[in-house]
Amino acid sequence: MTVKLRKFLAVLTCTALLCGVLPVGSGVAAATDNLVINGDFENGTTDGWKTFDATAVSTEAAHSGQYGVATSGVGNWNSVLTQNVAVEANKTYTITIWAKTIAGGVNIHVKNNINSGDAFVTKYFSNTEWTKLTFIVTTTNSTKSLFLNFCGAGTEQTEVVWLDDISIVETPLITNGDFESGDATGWTTNKSTSVAKEAAYSGDYGLHLVGEGNWNSMAHQTFAVTAGATYELTFRLKTNAVGANIHIQDGVTKETLAKGGWFTTTEWTELSYTITAIGNTIFLNFCGGGTGSIEDLYLDDVTLTRLATASDDGFIKNGDFETGNDDYWTVFQETSVSEAAAYEGSYGAVLKGDGGWGSTLDQTFATVAGSEYVVTFYLKTVQKGTNIQIKNGETKLTSTWYSNTIWTKLSLTFTAVSTTTTLNFCGGGTGETEIVYLDNVLMTEILPIVQEEVVTGGETSIRDTAFGTKALAFRFTVDADGAQTVNTTEYVADSAIVKPWINDDATYALKYAGAIVSIDRSIEAESMEHDDVDKKKTKDVTAKYLCDIAEDSFSFAVRIIDIPDAQVDTTIYVRPYYVYEDENGREQIIYGDTYYNCYSNLVNATIGE
Repeated sequence: MTVKLRKFLAVLTCTALLCGVLPVGSGVAAATDNLVINGDFENGTTDGWKTFDATAVSTEAAHSGQYGVATSGVGNWNSVLTQNVAVEANKTYTITIWAKTIAGGVNIHVKNNINSGDAFVTKYFSNTEWTKLTFIVTTTNSTKSLFLNFCGAGTEQTEVVWLDDISIVETPLITNGDFESGDATGWTTNKSTSVAKEAAYSGDYGLHLVGEGNWNSMAHQTFAVTAGATYELTFRLKTNAVGANIHIQDGVTKETLAKGGWFTTTEWTELSYTITAIGNTIFLNFCGGGTGSIEDLYLDDVTLTRLATASDDGFIKNGDFETGNDDYWTVFQETSVSEAAAYEGSYGAVLKGDGGWGSTLDQTFATVAGSEYVVTFYLKTVQKGTNIQIKNGETKLTSTWYSNTIWTKLSLTFTAVSTTTTLNFCGGGTGETEIVYLDNVLMTEILPIVQEEVVTGGETSIRDTAFGTKALAFRFTVDADGAQTVNTTEYVADSAIVKPWINDDATYALKYAGAIVSIDRSIEAESMEHDDVDKKKTKDVTAKYLCDIAEDSFSFAVRIIDIPDAQVDTTIYVRPYYVYEDENGREQIIYGDTYYNCYSNLVNATIGE
């Protein structure tokens, strides 16, 4: 942007730089039971997918078979191919994609549930040879689907990438735990241990463990896990002679994670262990006991399942009940956790009272006296209803009665009076059994809205014109995702996304940015706004041209030109701003800090260097 000091007219000047790209990934083989619909495109259509621009099925794009899909982008950040794939929470999946770039490249995003969800995978691909990409993803408590998104990278150039053989399959944590491969693939065994039909508890095969009467391993496997996550390890074991030691350890330190101990039971027995991983591997080992006698056992159906981790919003724990139990809650009367009570996810709580005034469920959490909080949850009445109370001891801070027979989101706001507060669900003295479903209990502290520092910078430089007249430039950076341009550097309104507030995750379309520029000493320069614009000494300059465009930011500059020799000491004030459109379609203006300088300051600074 350029502002003439004499006439105070504005024009923007700047050049654009494109953002960098991400490196490509590499992969491993895909498995069967593909959850992706039409991942091989062999029906000759894009059924199951959403396509954009000129993306279409093509015989040329086939990696295997007859068809693949040729994605086509126009150089912006928009999607070219998407699919939302249903998966389960707290499970590990292997995503495999074959890709080949014809022109440009493609961003590959795997998101949690929806396109705006948390990213499990973000990769940029531009290899010009067929390449197998593999990503390992472990879902969360809230995951119901994986959103596959192939999109542009803002290169401003046509992008063509061929894709084929796209798959998402559940990845067993233990390799060949049922031994139905007919061999010991995935296991390390001693010379006498082997897969055998007689060792099967279920299916056709099990593992026949044979020792040497010493302490050596009969069979073991190390499997990848997530540090800090909790798992359930189960297997079936039967002793034919002597017995076996069971070791469950960290794969690196060999620290014991669960006490397996010595097993001698001669009947098929299911053993189960709850394990919290301390590293990224777990070591399972069946070994001898140094008895001097040959050990002989059968092993089958070895499974490892990641358990749901209790949700924790900083106040309420296990508010979504996805652990499948009532951990962290105090349960009264006939209240239980059940799949039937789930609003979303797999579990919710069934509040069941006897028609009196007694509690059915409560939880006490930490608070700060004088601070304001809001608790939200979903309820559905099956019979009668429930009282809901937020209390400090016997003092009610707020309460309400609920009896709606459809799922309803309720919010209760309160001000804490102590270091602890209790959320309590109780009866209403109806004299009849009360049954209510409860799910997704969430509490947050109500904080003052704090403005995010979206516009920064204010760097100044002497930028004289081509005609030799004096000019002073101010440069600003805007933190905004996905800014697009036309004619190389002209901003496309609404193309970028901004997050205006620190403690609010809401994002909005950026209409435009600019700056208020003034040489008027009579106004409050630090707080000048559009109301101060008189088009004489104070101007509004809109940023038309951008520079240094990246995926999550861009810059623009304001340049004051034709500064007379007599005014090189005149202080010029510049306050940047940006404008977004809120959820009601109204334009909102957010101002940054005011910056100021004069031409002579920078001249003297340059001479001093």
